[in-house]
Amino acid sequence: MKADFKKDLAEGLKFEQEFLELFPARLIKNTTNLKYDFITPTQESLELKSDRYKTNNFFFERYSNLKTKTPGSVWQSSSHHVEYFCYWFVNQKKYYLFKVSELEIFLNKYVEDNKLKLIEIPNTTHTSAGYLIKQSVLKDSGLCLEIESEFLVKKSELVNAGVETGPRPKIKKFKK
Repeated sequence: MKADFKKDLAEGLKFEQEFLELFPARLIKNTTNLKYDFITPTQESLELKSDRYKTNNFFFERYSNLKTKTPGSVWQSSSHHVEYFCYWFVNQKKYYLFKVSELEIFLNKYVEDNKLKLIEIPNTTHTSAGYLIKQSVLKDSGLCLEIESEFLVKKSELVNAGVETGPRPKIKKFKK
């Protein structure tokens, strides 16, 4: 089965809007370039990867174009000097937040140590490739911040419940 880039892009943009609605006082949509998706209140850049599949695996795209070795995912964010990478499992309502520099180092070592093979994803015009990594691996790594799902309600629901929407969501640091 071939991936459908246009469909995936449209869906990604839809999920970006939904994600922005979850954090309206905390994120600003980046409209100046395509290097990252959001700007935090501290002017740091954040790239969002939304995953709609029901899986316990991260899929980190190593190459957005395998033939030309164009970096994808975390590696692309690193080349664009993006500070944060957020992986959103849409159906599971789980969000994982990483510092790009730390995640890139971890992934490179994990891929090498575990001799992971690239998984190729054919598209209509090119083939991308990446790695599947279990959620538990990153949870146990000590790198991963999971923004707990109970803090991820829409602003309208918070206002209706009389909850203050200003503070940042609580973040839980996973321990080894």
